[in-house]
Amino acid sequence: MARRAHPLDLRVVDTADGHEVATETTIRQTDFDIKPFSLMMGTLKVVDEVVVAITVRVPHQR
Repeated sequence: MARRAHPLDLRVVDTADGHEVATETTIRQTDFDIKPFSLMMGTLKVVDEVVVAITVRVPHQR
């Protein structure tokens, strides 16, 4: 399987406590040659768009 990469511009924001940063974006599986999951002959499907949310905890500086 070939790997596919796409650059993303993400806006990262500080959380209220100042020790985390967070971002969220939406990607389409088909942009990465991934066929959206389906089950039971197509009666159960996963949408093409997936929301990816990331929160990173920043360690305390000493």
